[in-house]
Amino acid sequence: MSEQYVLHHYPLNPLCREIRLLLGEWNLPFSTALEEPWKREPTLLQLNPAGQVPVLETPDGQVFSYHLAIADYLQSLSPQMNFFGQTPQQRAEILRLVGWFADMMYNEAVVPLFKELVYKRVYDKQSPDSAHIRAARYNLKRHMQYLDWLAQRRGYLADDAISLADFAAAAQVSVLDYLGEITWNKYVSAKNWYMPIKSRPSFQPLLRDRIVSILPSDTYLRMDF
Repeated sequence: MSEQYVLHHYPLNPLCREIRLLLGEWNLPFSTALEEPWKREPTLLQLNPAGQVPVLETPDGQVFSYHLAIADYLQSLSPQMNFFGQTPQQRAEILRLVGWFADMMYNEAVVPLFKELVYKRVYDKQSPDSAHIRAARYNLKRHMQYLDWLAQRRGYLADDAISLADFAAAAQVSVLDYLGEITWNKYVSAKNWYMPIKSRPSFQPLLRDRIVSILPSDTYLRMDF
C-alpha cells in the first residue's frame, strides 16, 4: 500500500491543478499519474466511471473523484488550515465562487480554448475553429472582468482570507495564462491578486508543466509581470 496520495490528473486541467494546490498547501505527500481523459482508458474508468479527472487515491486505498468532493475530503483532514470559511455565510460564498470559476469559467472559456488551441493541434491534428475561439474569448473577457471586480473589492475573492475560491480561480487563470490568453494590463486588480498566489510554494510545480509543442507564455513563467 502506498504511503502517498496518488492524483490522477492531466497537467493543463485546472480542476486537477486546484487539487494539486490544495495538496501542496496542506503538505500532503503525493505523486501524480498522467491521464488523457479523452482516451477513455479502462484504468481510469475503473477508478471513476465518468472517465474524468481529477481522481485521488488515498494511502489506505480509498478513491475520490470530482474536484469539490476531493477538496472537501482533504479539508476534513486539515482543520487547522481552513480554506472553506469560518462561518456558514463564508462557506456559502466560497462555494458559490468555486462554482462560478470551476464550472462556468471552465466550461465557457477554458474548455473551448483548450480544445481549439491544444487538443485539436497536438492530439487530433485538426485546424482550430475560429468561431469557437472568438466565442470563448468573449466569455473569457466577461469572467476576467468579474474576477477583476472581486479582487478590487475584496482583496481575496471571497473574504479577507485566502480560500478555496482563490485556488479554484487561480487554477483556471493559470491554464489561460499558459496559453497567453489573458491581457493582464486590462485587469490590474486581478493581476495584483494573482501574483502573490502564483508565488506561493504550492504553485511552483504547476509552473514546470509543459505541453508538447506548445510553450507557455512569457507571463506564465514570471512571478512579477
